[in-house]
Amino acid sequence: CSLCGDMDTQEDFPWACPPKQQVWQTVAARFLQTSLDLRYLHLSSLSGPCPAVLAAFSVPFHAIVACTLLAIWRAHWQVVFDERHFWPNEVAAQAMIIIRRIHAGHSLNYARPLA
Repeated sequence: CSLCGDMDTQEDFPWACPPKQQVWQTVAARFLQTSLDLRYLHLSSLSGPCPAVLAAFSVPFHAIVACTLLAIWRAHWQVVFDERHFWPNEVAAQAMIIIRRIHAGHSLNYARPLA
């Protein structure tokens, strides 16, 4: 792994790498009822019970996972191709921006009267 030096495995790339783990912990603390409930199993298998999203957010759990993975991938490619540093707080912030845009879109849809 170019970030932590461990073997780049299927689990390490999105999850086990310490800088990426920090991203997941930050996002989970912001959007999940219990951030400690988030496990690699939730990323690797989209079936089964999911951790509960805070009631204040109208964003499905899988969308939170997808947005966080997108932010991690984008940052990873910036490390590889642009020689940028991987800043976990910046990556988490990018994920949160995308998640909040989805939330805002859902909130607008719920506020519209039915035709």
